[in-house]
Amino acid sequence: MGRKNEYTVTLILPTDMTALEEKFAEVMADIVAEKLTHAELGYFIKRLEESDKICL
Repeated sequence: MGRKNEYTVTLILPTDMTALEEKFAEVMADIVAEKLTHAELGYFIKRLEESDKICL
């Protein structure tokens, strides 16, 4: 086996992370919605509402 490639990634993040956090939450919600059935999604939302972690 040869030499492994090394990569460097630099992220420049904004001071106000609000927009980035909102976009991340939106993308994660889309991923979860795609993976769960309608019934599972309903149960998940119900549990989140009960725990007062989010307001829908």
